[in-house]
Amino acid sequence: MKTNLTRRDFIKSTSLGALGLSFGIDKMWAVKSFTGNENGRSKVVIGKSENIMDGRNKVSQKVLDVVIDEVMKKYTGKRDTKSAWGEFFSPKDVVAIKICVMMTVTHNEVVLHIVKRLKSVGIPDDKIIIFERGRGGYGEKGIYNRDISFGFSSNSLSKVITEHATALINVPGTKVHWLSGIGVCIKNWCGAVTKINVRDDNVSFVIHKNSCEDLGIIPALPEIKNKLRLNIVDALLPLAHGGPQVDPKYLWQNKEIIVSTDQVAADTVCLKKIQEKRREIKGREWTLYPPPIHVAAAQNKYKLGIADLKRIDIENITL
Repeated sequence: MKTNLTRRDFIKSTSLGALGLSFGIDKMWAVKSFTGNENGRSKVVIGKSENIMDGRNKVSQKVLDVVIDEVMKKYTGKRDTKSAWGEFFSPKDVVAIKICVMMTVTHNEVVLHIVKRLKSVGIPDDKIIIFERGRGGYGEKGIYNRDISFGFSSNSLSKVITEHATALINVPGTKVHWLSGIGVCIKNWCGAVTKINVRDDNVSFVIHKNSCEDLGIIPALPEIKNKLRLNIVDALLPLAHGGPQVDPKYLWQNKEIIVSTDQVAADTVCLKKIQEKRREIKGREWTLYPPPIHVAAAQNKYKLGIADLKRIDIENITL
C-alpha cells in the first residue's frame, strides 16, 4: 500500500478509470444493471452463524469471512468467491465503500473482508476508498486510522462519489432511528452529504420533514444511483429501540449479514426483523415511532427498488 499518496496523485491515478466509464471504454460495466429488480421482483440473501460473534460481541473474522463468501456465491450463483465479486467489479474500478460510524457502526471485520475480496478481483489498495461524512482512507489501513479530507462538491455531495469512485458499496449498520423509524441502507447515504440539520435550514437536501419521508432523494441522485453496485448490511448487532444514545439492552446478537443489489428490498427485510424483535421484547405489537415511511417512498416516489415483501425473494443460509 502507498503511504505517501497525495490527493493530487490519487485524482491523477483514478481519472482514467472514471473517463473510461464515461466514454464507454468498459461497456460491460456501463451497461450492466445493478438495480436488483428484474421482472418486478428483487432478491435478498441472508447469511447467519451462531459462531460469528462471542458473548462479548467480538466478531470472529474467520467465521464472518465464510458467511459472506457463502452469501455472495448464493446471491450470484457462482461457485467461487472471486467469480462472485467479479459479477460486480472489475480491475478498472475505483470502489468506494460507504460505512456507518453512528450508533450501530459498521464492524471493522466486515470492511476488512470486503477490501480483501475486492483485491482478489484485481483492485489495488489505492483504488479502494473507505469513507464516511468528511473523511476516508485507502484499503485495509484506511479504516479509522488515516483520515483524508476529500471535501464536498457544490451540491454538498461527497467528492469521493463525484470525482473519485466508479463504483459504490453501501455497508450500513442496522438500527431503529429516532428521526426516520429505521436507519439501514437508505439512511446511510446521509453520510455522503454535508450541510444536514434536523430543521432542514439552508440545506441542499430537505430530508427530515414528515418522518424523513424523502430520504430517498439522496440515493436517487444519479451520482449515487448509477454507481451503486452492492449493499452489504451489517446486521450482526442491531438496535431495536432508542437513539440518539444507544441503550445496550436493546442491542441483540442477530448474527446476520444481508446482501442485495436492491437497497429498498434490503431495508424492507431489515424492517421486518426489527419489528419482530420489538414484538418479542414487549410480548405484543410495539409500533415504531416515527413510522419508517421513507422505505415505501423509496419505492413509490423515487423508484429505487422494491418495498413489498411479497415481491422479494428471500434466501437464508445458516452455517
